[in-house]
Amino acid sequence: MPPYTEREMLRMLADGDEAAFEQFYNTYWNNIYSIALAYMKSPQLAQDIVQDVFLRVWDNRVKFASINDPAAFIYIMGRNTVINALKKKMSLAGLEKTQHYIPDDFMLPNQNIELKQLQERIESIVSQLPPQQILVIKLSREEGLSHKEIADRLGIEKTTVKNHIVRALNTIRNRLSFKENLLVIWCLLAQWFTGN
Repeated sequence: MPPYTEREMLRMLADGDEAAFEQFYNTYWNNIYSIALAYMKSPQLAQDIVQDVFLRVWDNRVKFASINDPAAFIYIMGRNTVINALKKKMSLAGLEKTQHYIPDDFMLPNQNIELKQLQERIESIVSQLPPQQILVIKLSREEGLSHKEIADRLGIEKTTVKNHIVRALNTIRNRLSFKENLLVIWCLLAQWFTGN
């Protein structure tokens, strides 16, 4: 049977077709392995990451029917998995603030440009949020305070802080396109809104 076109492959993958999954795997395996090997410096760890990524692809296959840029999508999944592995590695080594150990050049050049533009868009969206949400976001993002520290400073419950952040994130996500969300959710928003 001849290979599926990209659109057929994604549609058939979403339907659970194993041949489509095999074609997807063969198409993108090397990309993910190369990324993982470059940052993990271990063939075994890189292979483990590739396996995790493609297990996630299969588990979330129904989403692939609506994906327009599978290369970007799988790249992001791979990058996410590598970041999580690096964080785990740093955590096991007793290191904190693991985001400082993730290289700045971990994105393609055109994605860095897109993220700068998206950051400006997010700033604009944030400026239109309710005042309390803006204050909580600024304390989290600009001062790096945890949820508890923000709650203590503002004299509110920690759960209230979390609710403000969740609402703000939902507003931001709803106002960004699907592709923009793929680039932003795990990068900018994760850095801005982390808290304990």
